[in-house]
Amino acid sequence: MCSDALHVRHLGADYGAMLEAQGGGCAICGRKDSGNPRTTALHVDHDHMCCPGQRSCGKCIQGILCHVCNIQMTWFDLRGPAALAYSQKP
Repeated sequence: MCSDALHVRHLGADYGAMLEAQGGGCAICGRKDSGNPRTTALHVDHDHMCCPGQRSCGKCIQGILCHVCNIQMTWFDLRGPAALAYSQKP
């Protein structure tokens, strides 16, 4: 899932341009791809409301994220509103 070949399949020539526009790393934290798929591999992030699962139509690509930020965004999408409400309790 984390190889450049797969990213290019998702985005075509736009992968390199998108990555460069983000400063060469994760759109959130800036972390660069170390080649380790379990820690800092870069993933193409897409809107899961448009395309559930790991494949995207290509029209709902949001950016390129490192593994950690990608997981955190998934968590935030699922639990963020409840966590925010909890943190604002008196």
